[in-house]
Amino acid sequence: MRTQAEMAHTCRGTINLATAHIDTEDACNIVLSSGGRTYHLKASTEVERQRWVTALELAKAKAIRMMNDQSDNGSTAQLTHCYQSGKVTGLLTQALHHVCRAAV
Repeated sequence: MRTQAEMAHTCRGTINLATAHIDTEDACNIVLSSGGRTYHLKASTEVERQRWVTALELAKAKAIRMMNDQSDNGSTAQLTHCYQSGKVTGLLTQALHHVCRAAV
């Protein structure tokens, strides 16, 4: 059985990073638009905001490469239109670790 806290952290959908638009509003805010939806994210500092923007942009580039690689291979299997949250989280985690290592 799941607790209320666990249920509050379930996946509420997916974001297609390959077609997403990533922008900043000010020192701490990120605007992520995809599929007619807009998400407003807030980092605690400008440095953290920039790390997230960089991580999102790296994950977006990887998503685009994956789509291009699949179409270049002529595979009949299609890449799902939206990445599942676990894959996006993994891509973002990898990208954020890369950004953090580069900042050191």
